[in-house]
Amino acid sequence: VSSVKQTISALLLLHLAAAWAAEASPGGTCVKELDSKWPKHPAIIYDTETQDVLLPQKNGSGRTISFREESEIILSCPGNKLSFTGKREAKLQCSGGELLIDKKVVQLSDLGCRKGPKEQIVKGGDCGEGGVLHSIGWRIIDKIFEPMIEVCFHLDKETTSYTYHRVFGKSMDAKTIDPKRPGFKSARLFHVKMTDTYSQKKQKTLFKTLIGSDEAIVIKKQNYFAKGHLAPDSDFVYGYQQDATYYFINAV
Repeated sequence: VSSVKQTISALLLLHLAAAWAAEASPGGTCVKELDSKWPKHPAIIYDTETQDVLLPQKNGSGRTISFREESEIILSCPGNKLSFTGKREAKLQCSGGELLIDKKVVQLSDLGCRKGPKEQIVKGGDCGEGGVLHSIGWRIIDKIFEPMIEVCFHLDKETTSYTYHRVFGKSMDAKTIDPKRPGFKSARLFHVKMTDTYSQKKQKTLFKTLIGSDEAIVIKKQNYFAKGHLAPDSDFVYGYQQDATYYFINAV
């Protein structure tokens, strides 16, 4: 009986040690559990050294996010403000296993925005044959723009040649799953009303004009064209990243 008790005690200690390790700072990091403490509208967590958004990874049945000791992290809420400070951005530090803002200890639940971070589209140089590069991303601070999707868009033809984005494979099984999605936005890049252009009624009219019959479009049988993503929402981790894919320049 005593040996069984010792075994159970040892297992309990191992379990507690593992739980403590998830919140401690092994190898000079702050490792934090996401799911129980993640805010409704998480701020953008930007690592100035890697010049990338910090992403979570799967850890057992949960998700964790790791901050390097003394790393330069910027919290940003483009388009609104941080819940904790009331400011647009703040510097976050990992020190001794704790997260600090202005030398005050904060929790993951504090790292939220009042609303979801608002993306913007920034025009760049030439691309393709007559296209203009449009970057969908976020203004972290005035001097830093974090692009997520590069779109080669033809302003005269109002068509997209291609899109480019990165997929972070290590974080794919730790992404946010939310069935709610916004509608596609035109961002004032089209002269026509895009919601009408993609409508089923418009498809029937177009088929009749092009081939003389609209019999191929049968709404009740779901025989019609549905718009889809070029850079899909499922390739991104955070909810605000997934929502930022919903632009007509990223649709086909």
